[in-house]
Amino acid sequence: MKKVRVGVVGVGKLGAIHSRIYSELRGVDFVGVYDVNMDRAIEVSRQFGVKVFPTLDALLDEVDAVSIVVPTSSHYSVGMEAIKRGCHCLIEKPFTGSIALAKKIFSYARRKNVIIQVGHVERFNSAMQVLRQMVPSPPVFVECHRLSPFPNRATDVSVVMDLMIHDIDICLWFIPYEVRSVEAVGAPVITEKDDIANARIKFKNGSICDITASRVSDETMRKIRMFFPGAYVSIDYLNQEIELFFVKDGQITKKVIQPAKIEPLKEEISSFIASVRDRRPPPVSGLDGLLALRVAERVNRAISRARRGIIRRRLWYGKKSFRAVRRGLG
Repeated sequence: MKKVRVGVVGVGKLGAIHSRIYSELRGVDFVGVYDVNMDRAIEVSRQFGVKVFPTLDALLDEVDAVSIVVPTSSHYSVGMEAIKRGCHCLIEKPFTGSIALAKKIFSYARRKNVIIQVGHVERFNSAMQVLRQMVPSPPVFVECHRLSPFPNRATDVSVVMDLMIHDIDICLWFIPYEVRSVEAVGAPVITEKDDIANARIKFKNGSICDITASRVSDETMRKIRMFFPGAYVSIDYLNQEIELFFVKDGQITKKVIQPAKIEPLKEEISSFIASVRDRRPPPVSGLDGLLALRVAERVNRAISRARRGIIRRRLWYGKKSFRAVRRGLG
């Protein structure tokens, strides 16, 4: 069987992990890496015994597929160059920086018959894979908490695009209905963009998702709870464990399910290589990435609306208080 020739564009912390996984996979010819930071590219290339390319074009000319692990603002330009050369792309989330750009790259990939997979890695968590097979219907309520210490990376996007979009994608995966409304609040803390946010997403079937994301926490938390009629499940993404609570004989009973632990990113990359090799649709398609991005943009817009509303109320109360003071002085 012919090996799939692959390269990695962007070898920061996450790109280096992509590189390590490609170096371990069978059926892969890991050709090399490219990064605008040449010193970093050389370091990673030496670590895995692959070629470092001086330009993006030089890498794309020698591979069948690439992982694009660059800042979100560069997803579109790098992705379009790869597609132009017929290279299949695993693009880290979010798909691009905007819906308009995502639509363009999605349409171009379809015209060029190029596979696009978007890096929503939580779908490949063993607990989520097992749960997806267990549930017969969409949950009526979902509660998500994704908290992290400040990462010193991905600061070109808000916490909604950086972290929350993972849980948005999971909610869309389990609830295949149109979104009816989005309410959200958020605040910048360290960066100029929102570093903490909460969103309530309501679907047309009646399901509701309440999602909190923070990159200014002193702890790391990756948890999701889904509620169904007569039962609910709690999943710890980090431990890859499912706690199932259900009613039996009038009592709430707990059952713990512990799937075999896997490396979700390795599963994700393996699925991408299989899609390229077998010419089959990827498990997380460009359309999936586009839908998650669309909801994430709605969350950002809802935060902006809420912020403008707070400012208007502050101005109104400020003027009211000023008038009251003037009357008192008179």
